[in-house]
Amino acid sequence: MEPVDSAEKALRRAALMLSRRTYSKQELFDKLLQKGCSVSDAENAVLRLCELNVLDDVSYALRIREDYFARGYGLYRVRQELKKRKIARETIDELLSETPDPDEKIRDLILQKLRGYPPDLRTRKRISDFLIRRGYSYDEIAPAMRRLFPEDDFYDEPNGMK
Repeated sequence: MEPVDSAEKALRRAALMLSRRTYSKQELFDKLLQKGCSVSDAENAVLRLCELNVLDDVSYALRIREDYFARGYGLYRVRQELKKRKIARETIDELLSETPDPDEKIRDLILQKLRGYPPDLRTRKRISDFLIRRGYSYDEIAPAMRRLFPEDDFYDEPNGMK
């Protein structure tokens, strides 16, 4: 039986890890280092997998972006998730330069959260807070709330929501 060199071992380990789940280049590199691979072996394994088009940050980030937008998350939350997964800033900026209009999704989320609750000030504040946690900005939330609750001047304040 031939001995396996460390570079080949790192490449095999990386391929096995990618067979279980998708990683960004930096995530995979860091994971290989955690598993005991040398820096050069980890770099070579990542580069080789990129050459083979097995590892692609853009398509990985695109899938994450589409998944999070489909699940009702806003731009800020998607950006945070991509950063957490160690996608390069340039890639994030490029992918998030064209985003879907959030108005309809925000409206649907507001109506969903209103079910079973009176649309009083406390409920509307709770819904606004929920939307902010989902990654929507005040500038995106306020117009939707004004359209649904035109009698309410709560979202007309220049400093934002109370």
